[in-house]
Amino acid sequence: MNQKVFFPNLDGLRFFAFFFVFMYHCYYEVPLQGKDSFIYLGFHKLWENGDLGVNFFFTLSGFLITYLLLSEEKQLGSFNIIRFYWRRTLRIWPLYFTTVLFGFFIFQTLVNSVGGEIEETANVWYYIFFLGNFNSIINGAPVSGTLSVLWSIAIEEQFYLFWPILLLFFKKQRLALFIILLLISLGFRAMYLDQHEVIFYHTFSVMSDLVIGSWLGWWCFKRNLSQMEMPSISRTNNALIYLVGFLLILFRKEFFVTPALLILERVVFALFFGFIIYEQTFFKQSLFKIGSFKNISYWGKFTYGLYCLHIPAMVFTEGFAMIGGIHEAAWWVFYGKTISTFLLSLIFCQLSFRYLENPFLRLKDASPTQILRQRVN
Repeated sequence: MNQKVFFPNLDGLRFFAFFFVFMYHCYYEVPLQGKDSFIYLGFHKLWENGDLGVNFFFTLSGFLITYLLLSEEKQLGSFNIIRFYWRRTLRIWPLYFTTVLFGFFIFQTLVNSVGGEIEETANVWYYIFFLGNFNSIINGAPVSGTLSVLWSIAIEEQFYLFWPILLLFFKKQRLALFIILLLISLGFRAMYLDQHEVIFYHTFSVMSDLVIGSWLGWWCFKRNLSQMEMPSISRTNNALIYLVGFLLILFRKEFFVTPALLILERVVFALFFGFIIYEQTFFKQSLFKIGSFKNISYWGKFTYGLYCLHIPAMVFTEGFAMIGGIHEAAWWVFYGKTISTFLLSLIFCQLSFRYLENPFLRLKDASPTQILRQRVN
């Protein structure tokens, strides 16, 4: 029987990663009402690098998937690739394709209902085959914001497809695998440094996050580390690492300006995020343990839904604001949109989990063959 592995502090970290992305989308652009507003410009500066929440998700995915696969390999002698694909499919596909449906069809209907007119530039086939990141490179960002967040899900699925195969193929040379992939990623970024879309969306460019997270999972598993049993570094050094990391995030655009630093940018942040994962998971004592914040950890269980559905929530709140004629009011632009969209996102993710995702998740421990046999009988 495969013993389940659970890291209690990681749910809260997921929520904070989502929250960074959410605030980034709320304050990415400076509207006319915010041009002379110190408050709005302050929000914009604070959250303009919130897209790094996606980098954190990538690093965390690499850590978790690798650790879980190695755990299964230790317990059962090998990991079952078909079962791995089955579980990932049940977790990702239902909400993903629902979001694709909303982005390509329902979104345009809603925009037209409030007097807008759009023509989607994205190619639906890229999204059907989890290649949305390449659509953004070839066709530009999709018009529907709902589709714009799915590029990272596409990269995750590409990772899930190839990673267990690579781990099996390099079973005795896994450190070499991490080094090779990291060098490929850095070399790719060096080659295409002047092409922003390629650097931002291409799988080879961003896979350094997944590789560093995977290396961390392999390193921790190989040393048989137990949760919250590692000696902690001093509180001063711990606080210093967090301070430096968050300062790099806050002043990212001012610091990462030379070609060499731009090439290494993702690696630097992946190492910082890897430290957070390691510190929260294995240190005996921390400045704080995010798992002690129960409400944050609770909502962290729904970050996949929050990530996919916060843009549809924003579509609805903005639509109602336009109908009500308040969409240009400063109070709405500064606070109303953010608060209402956040609350609606919480509602949407709960509904999604209960009525869409959970029925499929209940099938995760059964194989496709078993389900077919049950249906036949």
